[in-house]
Amino acid sequence: MLFKKQFPSLCFLLMSFHFSNAQIEGAYVTTKDFHAVGFGAFLNFSLPIQEVNYITIDAGYLFFKDKNTTELDLVPLLLGYRYTLDQTGSGWYVEPNAGYTFDVLQDWGHNAQGVAAGIGLGYLVDLGSIPFNFSARYEHILGTPASNIFSLRIAHSLSLRFRKSNDY
Repeated sequence: MLFKKQFPSLCFLLMSFHFSNAQIEGAYVTTKDFHAVGFGAFLNFSLPIQEVNYITIDAGYLFFKDKNTTELDLVPLLLGYRYTLDQTGSGWYVEPNAGYTFDVLQDWGHNAQGVAAGIGLGYLVDLGSIPFNFSARYEHILGTPASNIFSLRIAHSLSLRFRKSNDY
């Protein structure tokens, strides 16, 4: 009985690897009272809606620590649309996104979570037989205080099968 309840979740997880990218990023956050450089990790799921454009779902974790050792831990959940500029499925793209970012610790006297929106500019390329995604992103969080995150990302596609060169 327990297996019947877990089987759909397991199937979804295994199938999602076909569309996901494991990402790392370096980021800079700025708020009214907090400025810091940090790092993060993401899973970016891309679901094709056309042959070369995708709906994207980001789920991740960002960690920041300032010179006073104050920490900020953010968990963004974002929905976006990746539009490749030359319509080949690779090369330059823009990716607007929106969602919600959670402040995990909330230990520095402010609530840095809230509705989030942003945009990314990136480049999709095959390095040998391995597809990579390089991008720069901006995200604005409408919390109290409002926060801005500037980040540089690199991603590698995860897959359980062989991918075509334009399958990101």
